[in-house]
Amino acid sequence: MAFPASTLQPIGLRHGIRHCPGGDDWSPCIGLGFGGRTYYVDPVNGNDLYDGLIPYPIAAQLRGPWRTLTYAFSAASPLGVASAGVKGAYHDILVCLPGTYEALETWPLTIPNTKNSIHVVGSAMPGMDGVIIGTAGAYTDPHATEPTLVINGSDVSIEGLQIYGPNGNFPVVQLNGVRDVLRYNWIYGRNDGGNGINIPVAGAGWFSRIEHNMIDVYVNTAMAILADEQSIDILDNLIHSSGGGIDLTDNAHWCKIEWNRIANWMAASLLFGIRLQSGAVQAVIDENRIGPAAVGVSGVQRRIYDLSGVTSNMFGRNFMLGIYEAGPPAGINAAGDLITDGGPGSGYARD
Repeated sequence: MAFPASTLQPIGLRHGIRHCPGGDDWSPCIGLGFGGRTYYVDPVNGNDLYDGLIPYPIAAQLRGPWRTLTYAFSAASPLGVASAGVKGAYHDILVCLPGTYEALETWPLTIPNTKNSIHVVGSAMPGMDGVIIGTAGAYTDPHATEPTLVINGSDVSIEGLQIYGPNGNFPVVQLNGVRDVLRYNWIYGRNDGGNGINIPVAGAGWFSRIEHNMIDVYVNTAMAILADEQSIDILDNLIHSSGGGIDLTDNAHWCKIEWNRIANWMAASLLFGIRLQSGAVQAVIDENRIGPAAVGVSGVQRRIYDLSGVTSNMFGRNFMLGIYEAGPPAGINAAGDLITDGGPGSGYARD
């Protein structure tokens, strides 16, 4: 079924939806082996009274996209649950059409713990195509007291969204489920905001992946990513931070931190690039590029700040941003002590 010509978005839905081939097919994600249903959400032309099954409105038939993510998160069916009369062991996909999801939403936007294995799909180019949660302006009062997006469901994927954080010391995204995936998102903190992504407590975030995101934080005490759980993969993210980059706290065991670019792009220092707090063990820290960091009491820059000091952590070939070198970057330290090179090609002595 093709879109009527007058309903096509200026950017072209064929190129505006990630991983949903078919373009002008009203249900482009069906037939990829996913099963379930594809629902559409449109903050401009949608209505929560519609069926959600097509990306353009036919008001007389109550057909068309939903209006709010608040409703979509409550209505989507998780793995193995009946979805709009279709039963089967498959999940639903929520396709977010361009627009700003703000005025009619209930904050924090929350994916409940009963909504496992749903997939939220935005734009192929989230920084340009305009699938925006929140706004760049000041939030109203309800936004100032909680994160923007809270993920309580497990096996949830969030992809291709541009997410702005709240005022106050609260994260942009808080991940409380397990085996969740955040990829290809643009995540923006605020000048008076908190962390970019929080995985806050033991029991949350197991086996989750944070990959290919752009993450901005602008407070010198905030972290781009704070992980307090086991087996988290943080891969290939572009991180801008006035505070810390990636902070592994005491419960962060068996984490993998690879291929990230971490710096303060405003020609200034960040607090540190990667920090392993005292309880972090069996982490892999490899092939990261880290910009200038603050000079600590020892007089060196804490590009990687290793407070754990355990031999089970593996430091591979991490480099100063923009400079390729075989040994460790200048200023890699553990509580003020430099880590020495473990030999050509080995990275660090704690290999």
